[in-house]
Amino acid sequence: MSRRINSFSNVFTKNKIGRKAYITLLSAFIPLSTDIYLPALPKMVENLNTNTSIVNLTLILFFAFYALGTILWGPLSDKYGRRTILIIGLTIYTIASISCVFSGNVYQLILFRILQAIGCGAATAVSTAIVKDSYSGSIISSISNIGMVSRNRSFISLLITFSIISIPSMSFISASSYIFVDGFGLSPKVYSYYFAANAVFFLLGPLAYVKLSKHYNKIPCITMAYIVMAISGFSMLITGNLSPVIFMISLIPASFFGSLIRPQTTSIMLNQIPEETGAASSLINCALTLFGCIGMIVISSNFFNRIIIMGLMYLITSVISLILWLILSKKHEYNIV
Repeated sequence: MSRRINSFSNVFTKNKIGRKAYITLLSAFIPLSTDIYLPALPKMVENLNTNTSIVNLTLILFFAFYALGTILWGPLSDKYGRRTILIIGLTIYTIASISCVFSGNVYQLILFRILQAIGCGAATAVSTAIVKDSYSGSIISSISNIGMVSRNRSFISLLITFSIISIPSMSFISASSYIFVDGFGLSPKVYSYYFAANAVFFLLGPLAYVKLSKHYNKIPCITMAYIVMAISGFSMLITGNLSPVIFMISLIPASFFGSLIRPQTTSIMLNQIPEETGAASSLINCALTLFGCIGMIVISSNFFNRIIIMGLMYLITSVISLILWLILSKKHEYNIV
C-alpha cells in the first residue's frame, strides 16, 4: 500500500512546478463549485418554480456532504492509494456536474449537487495527502485516529471555540446573491464585483498574518480579531441595510480578521495532537464546514432581514468565541510553531 502511495506522490516530488499546479487545481474545486454558481441563485428560484429555502439546499447539502467526504476519502486513499481514490472521486464529480445541467427539477439538482460534493471531497482529501506525502514521506491515517483525536478535550475545546465563527462567515456565501441582487437591486455582474472584493480581503488575511507575526505577539491577535468581528457584526445591524457599499464596509473587517487568525488558530489546534495531524486536520475542516452549514440554514429561513440576521450571528458568535478563548488562554499556555 505504501508503494502505491509513494509511486503516485513521487511524480509530483520530481516536478515541483507540476506538483504545485496540480495541487492548486485540486484545491480550486470548491470555489469552482460554489462561487461561480452564486449569482444564479435568485433566478433559479423563479426558473425552478420553488422557494429560496429549497434552492439554498443545493449549497447547504453540498457543503455538508463535502465535509463528510473529506473524512471518508482520506482513510480510503491510505488503504487503496491516492491515484485510485482520486480517479473515483473525479469521476463522480464529473458525472454529477454534467447531470446538474440536465436536472428536471430542484430535487434532482439537490441530489446531483450532493454527489458532486462527495466527489469534490476526494479532490481535497487527496490534494492534502499529496502535500504531506511529498514533503514528509508516506502518512497512514485511519478512522480510529479520528476517534482518538475527538477524545482529546483540549483539542475539542479549541475546535469548538475557533469553528463557530464559520457560522456567520459561510452564511454570507449562501445569502450574498439575495442580499445584493434581490435586496439592493444590483445586477448579477455588479454583485460579482462586491463578492470578489470581499474574497480579496479574505485572501489577504493570512498574508497579513505572516507579516504581523514577525513583529507582534501572536496570541493577542486572536482576542483583537474577535473584538473586531463583534464590532463588524454590530455595524451590520445598525447600518448594513443603508446601501451595498456600507454593508461591504461593515462586512470586510470581519472577513479579513477571520481569515487573518486562521493560520494561528489552526496551528494552536494541531499542536495539541502533534502525532496525529492528519486526523486532526480532517476534523478541523469538517467542523468548520458543518458549523458553516448551520449559518447557511439559519439565514435561508427568510423570516427576517438577512443582513440583520448575519450581523446578529457575527456579533453573538464573536462574543461567544472571545469568552471561550479568554477562558482557555488563561488555563493553558499555547505555543505556535
